[in-house]
Amino acid sequence: MVDLNQEGARCKYRDKKSSLKGELERQLIHLFTGLFFIFFIYATGDKALWILLFLLVFYLAISYVIVKEKLPPSLSALLCRWGRPGKQNIPLKGTILLVCGIVASLILFPEEIVYASIAVVGFGDSVATITGVTVGRHKLPYSEQKTVEGTFAGIVSAFLASLFFCDSCSGFCRVSRRNVTGKRCGFTDNKGT
Repeated sequence: MVDLNQEGARCKYRDKKSSLKGELERQLIHLFTGLFFIFFIYATGDKALWILLFLLVFYLAISYVIVKEKLPPSLSALLCRWGRPGKQNIPLKGTILLVCGIVASLILFPEEIVYASIAVVGFGDSVATITGVTVGRHKLPYSEQKTVEGTFAGIVSAFLASLFFCDSCSGFCRVSRRNVTGKRCGFTDNKGT
């Protein structure tokens, strides 16, 4: 058993190359998770909210068990490979926040906005990170870890993904403002209301 609180012992074998590979794999998981949730909500219809609430409770319970218990080395290796040692204190934090966002969106917004929001997060974040890590050269003035290339790729990919679910003007507004400033634009539906 490996103690999760001993992060250095748990992930000391990770070098820069394996960290990069883990980050790229993690972003692909994010992308496919977003696609999964879009299809999941479409397939389950009115039951989606209740199933997602159950899934949220399940993820919270798993996260609690991970924090409180010791894990077998094989599970710990996965956390090291796909986690962000030193940056993330709560296991499954990204997944938990994604499901919280989807639940809130399902309650507050029309279905096409929910789909577009998931697509923006799934595609925008993943493509921005993959592009920034692999080809990004010019750092943004306000962030040492983000690049101009990654930000631009994230905006374009999120915008294109949102076009499947909402009109181009509102999709571009949401994507651009979220990626550049981290804030949301107001939402309108396709009827202009």
